[in-house]
Amino acid sequence: MKKHYLIMAAAALIAVTVHIYIGFAGYHKITVEDGTLYGRAMGNDKELVVLLIAGSGPTDMDGNSVILPGRNDSLLLIARELAKEGISTFRYDKRAAGKSAETFDLENITDIEALIGDCVAVIEYLKDQGYKKIVLAGHSKGSLIGMLAAIESPVDGFISLAGTGNPIDITLEKQLLAQLPEDSSEIQILRNLRNGELTLPVSGDGGELNFFTLNNQKFILSWMQYDPAEILAGMKIPVLIIGGEADIQVDREDFEALAKVREPHESIFIEDMNHILKEVTTQKAQEESYYDPSFPLHGELIPPIVEFVAAIR
Repeated sequence: MKKHYLIMAAAALIAVTVHIYIGFAGYHKITVEDGTLYGRAMGNDKELVVLLIAGSGPTDMDGNSVILPGRNDSLLLIARELAKEGISTFRYDKRAAGKSAETFDLENITDIEALIGDCVAVIEYLKDQGYKKIVLAGHSKGSLIGMLAAIESPVDGFISLAGTGNPIDITLEKQLLAQLPEDSSEIQILRNLRNGELTLPVSGDGGELNFFTLNNQKFILSWMQYDPAEILAGMKIPVLIIGGEADIQVDREDFEALAKVREPHESIFIEDMNHILKEVTTQKAQEESYYDPSFPLHGELIPPIVEFVAAIR
């Protein structure tokens, strides 16, 4: 299962004039220049909506990835818990995930700017639908996407859920070195990218090298230009940073990189919470939580989000 975590981390790296159609009974469809984004809303409050932005790899609006053999439903569970508190949410399949992936040419996704543009399109859509206030909640890679989208389309608040605080090459190198020798091909490819160099040809045996295709290298190269902590430091809106002690993909160092650029009351580090926001106290639970949706969200996750949203209202 530890191999799956590394695969998820690597896959996360790979993956507008807007015409909008909405059907409240099912999917919302937001058509951008080269495809259609599918999303779902939950809740009836039009005063404020929390936009949930998925993270690692081909992760869909519910928080599930085709890379893993089951569901964890992390984002769906957040939407349900917030609905109980009277808070509306909107979540969408990224262009590389779920129903949205059916409408995009995935071979052409070679930079993170496409995902940022999609998020901006969704924010503009929500504004057009009459929501008076919008809070972004980005998970993992979705944290950086949300930060950058908020620069282009101003919102009222931002929540980072297990978001990286360092440029992605630093985080990915730590993840790779935890399992691979320093002289491995994967590490060399990453260090070449740090120097602005693409590596060809790339071949593999079904392992991590397959995530360093030419297109994926181009995506990583575009992603590593951004420093999340630097961007967060410049945000002039309310911010909440949430990290988990049991997160083996985004560690405390990444959390602290974000937390140190904001006021102390703007961050919370939750004991026994893993990357998909579940409470785990054993290695067995850590592994099973990734493909068993019966694992609940950590009990300390939702209350600070509700409090944060209430202050913005």
